[in-house]
Amino acid sequence: MHILSKLLAPIVAILIPVLFLATCTPKSADQQPQNQTENTPGPSDEPGPSDEPVPSDEPAPSDEPETSEDPEPSIEPASSDEPEPSDEPEPSEEPDEDAPVALENATAKEVGKYLVSDQKIYTSNAFDKTSGLKVCGIVAYVGNDTGEENFRHGLVIAMKNFNGNGYPWNNSSSSDTYDNPGHYNILSEALDAKESGYEISHLNGRNKDSYKWAAFYHSCWNNTGSDDKVTTSAPSNTSGWFMPSIFQWNQIINGLTGTTAPLTTMENANLSMLEANKTLEALGAQPLQSGAYWSSTEHSYENAWLYWANSGKATNSKKSWSYYIRSVLAF
Repeated sequence: MHILSKLLAPIVAILIPVLFLATCTPKSADQQPQNQTENTPGPSDEPGPSDEPVPSDEPAPSDEPETSEDPEPSIEPASSDEPEPSDEPEPSEEPDEDAPVALENATAKEVGKYLVSDQKIYTSNAFDKTSGLKVCGIVAYVGNDTGEENFRHGLVIAMKNFNGNGYPWNNSSSSDTYDNPGHYNILSEALDAKESGYEISHLNGRNKDSYKWAAFYHSCWNNTGSDDKVTTSAPSNTSGWFMPSIFQWNQIINGLTGTTAPLTTMENANLSMLEANKTLEALGAQPLQSGAYWSSTEHSYENAWLYWANSGKATNSKKSWSYYIRSVLAF
């Protein structure tokens, strides 16, 4: 036992100082009680966490989608119910051949059609479908060479001759003066003059002696009689009725027959009446008679020019003789 004490004495001498130092060393902050307030280190210089957002150089997130620096996408056109255009041309509607035509819009295609009381031109088919309208005459020529300064679209021939076998150009017992401002004893000059039948007819006949100037008088009034289809009244936007000059007869016959030859040189001229009558009869108009028709063109003191329908040529005859008369108007 004495020996053991001697052996343990140095060990104890070493452990006692060590234990003393261990008990005197202060505890670390983590080992201190939570309720200890004394000697607790103060708040640091760095800010502590708070409920307010911390400002940052980066933008705060938002509910809107983030934009991109990429270029904006192109906007495609909205869809449409309409078909996309095609390079192929669309089929055009066929023109209505029976549609009425205003006088100012007339072309050569209107030759051989009706001029109707509503101041329009109709085919026979179109007119048959109307009500309350009447035929004034047949379009015989379309063009600006009518012989009338104020009506330069075309010429229309009446549906009938005036009643009877004809009337004299001038029924005076003596014709020792010229009745018109101009006279032409050469046919080519008479045609080249392009004389106005309206001017001469109204100068000599409309409001004058119906006996002396019988042909002019009846031409201006066109008293051929009206019925449920035909009227003798001229539309308000036309010249009114008159006796055509020899130049105007030339235009009418050429228009109805589709020729261009003057009355002086027409080959097979006797066919002109037949061709013209095909058009007139097809529309219910009285055909030209085999004989002569007065013109308003004066030849000399005693004679005037007329159109011989059965030969298709022009000649002159005494003013006191009676021949057919057929009224025309210009538009």
